[in-house]
Amino acid sequence: MLVDTSYPKLECGQETQAKYIWNLVAGQRYRVASLVVSAFGDIVLPRGGQCSISYLQQLLLPLNITSGALRSALSRLVVAGVLAQQRQGLDVVYSLSQAYQTIFASASARIYARELGAAPDTWSLCVVDERIQERRDLQRKQLQYLGYGALGATLMLRSEHPLLLSDTDAIGTCCVFRGARHQASDDATQRQSWSLEPIDAGYREFRRRFAPLLDIEEWAPAHALSLRLLAVHEYRRMAIKDPLLPAHWYPSSWSEASARETFTHLYAQLLESSEQRIDSLYRREGLVPPSVDRQTLMSRFA
Repeated sequence: MLVDTSYPKLECGQETQAKYIWNLVAGQRYRVASLVVSAFGDIVLPRGGQCSISYLQQLLLPLNITSGALRSALSRLVVAGVLAQQRQGLDVVYSLSQAYQTIFASASARIYARELGAAPDTWSLCVVDERIQERRDLQRKQLQYLGYGALGATLMLRSEHPLLLSDTDAIGTCCVFRGARHQASDDATQRQSWSLEPIDAGYREFRRRFAPLLDIEEWAPAHALSLRLLAVHEYRRMAIKDPLLPAHWYPSSWSEASARETFTHLYAQLLESSEQRIDSLYRREGLVPPSVDRQTLMSRFA
């Protein structure tokens, strides 16, 4: 299910904090399941990794996520193997499945790192099995998620950046060669193997929409949490698609650094107020808020 709202363009200085949040979601089409994944990665995992559906509903309700939409999204995530569920009394508790622990850890490292670090100029060249088209297309999609770009119908290439997930499970019957790239190769031509323009446009749009909000020094806890969730979600969508190429492979106007700076500063600015809101939601559920050190949360950006 998609979330689709409409609100006039933000006029700075004339809107309440609630309308600032509303403006951010205006015209956006968020997949509820994807929002749940963002909430799990940023809020649930640092607090023991499990929560009830009622708690998730309280987290996402300010973003206009209905109970029905949330339940449907959770069911799909369980079927897909992303989440596991178990009943505790009258409630259902959700946790991250064992199979997705590594995937979430890798995504977290990419989202919260203050700097991604230089990618080594070493590469993996994968020859996709072309004998069965359906298998070939599936392998290509899996490899693209892992940072591979398409050199052709059956040839795919990726850098060996340490933050990229292991490609062992996705390789299957593929033949893979790993090593250094020949220095005579044309960087500008080969980087066309990745769709960098939409990612760069996403980075620019993130900065355009979120950077002005850095001027607001104090946010009410409820609004701080909503804004934090939106920022994490929006930034995550670009960060996990970035193929993490060596710096000289990107265009000179690449916007990742400025978007990351905006995200880092905004997150730090929202942290204390949003954590207060998170704790209050636990108390509303009759639970003792799990102890989470603010410095530990910010240390992810080191």
